Amino acid sequence: MSDSVYLQMDAEKLHVEELKKYRAYNYQDKDKPATVVLKDIQRLWKYCHGNPPNLKFPEAESYSLVSDEMSTVEMRYLEYGKIINSNSEIPDWIMYISWAFCTLTVFHLFYGGNWNDSISNVLLGLFVSAFVGTVCLFPVIILLRILWISIDKIKIASRLSSANIYKRDMKNYELYKNALYFYIDGLANYLIREKEREIAQAQREIERTQRKKEEYWRNMDGHKFEREIESLLRNSGHVVERTKGSGDMGVDLILDENTIVQCKATKSAVSPSVARDLFGTMNHFKKSEGILISTGGFTSGTKAFCRDKNIELWDLGKIVSITEGVK
Repeated sequence: MSDSVYLQMDAEKLHVEELKKYRAYNYQDKDKPATVVLKDIQRLWKYCHGNPPNLKFPEAESYSLVSDEMSTVEMRYLEYGKIINSNSEIPDWIMYISWAFCTLTVFHLFYGGNWNDSISNVLLGLFVSAFVGTVCLFPVIILLRILWISIDKIKIASRLSSANIYKRDMKNYELYKNALYFYIDGLANYLIREKEREIAQAQREIERTQRKKEEYWRNMDGHKFEREIESLLRNSGHVVERTKGSGDMGVDLILDENTIVQCKATKSAVSPSVARDLFGTMNHFKKSEGILISTGGFTSGTKAFCRDKNIELWDLGKIVSITEGVK
């Protein structure tokens, strides 16, 4: 299997993660305007060929809106929302001025506003006046709030009278925006399913090719298997020496003058006894490394024996992966 298949599959996985960002809840939470959603829909269209089945694109004209005037409608929509959500809280600066006014008023009423008195008396007077002024501030705040709300209501009523002419457009815009949310959610989910189907198809193709390659190696007899391994190792850049066959104590190949290679074209898993023999051969020939290659795999006992020895175990998966690297 060429690297392009793996790269394509990785790219499709990245596309899936990107597409998940376009699901509806990402828009509803942030209350994105219709023009932004339309731009995102255009980005998604590059992933698909034509309009997805059972998914109709909402046209602005269907909601009595004109596409070219959408930005103007959005400005009205935002302005209308600000009017509706206007609050009637008294600003902080008015509160501070009122408190200072109450304090100075109490100071002048009860202390005569005598600033020429001793500093201690002036400070004491201001302190008491501030306390009394704070207490007196509550009814003042109530009166100010009544006055402020009355003025605010007059302002809101005036602004609403001009905004009411937009109310129909606002309702249609809200419906249109929700329809766009629904459409982009369906479009994103459709594309995600398509990409996941392509990924699954590529994965099946990879597995099918892997099985074919493993079957190719599995059907070899012992002599051909040994020759093919020798060729594979040479093509990988190693120096390979073939043994004569007699008196080699089970050694098939010597790799880079320091590694003993033993090839087993078997249908069943290799037992620990084979690994023990290879380890004894390594000690006999004074080689520091060994490679045991089997088409039938290895038993758990073999893997346990080789775990703390300098012996590599190559099964069909390892052979195929090296073959891919050699290409």
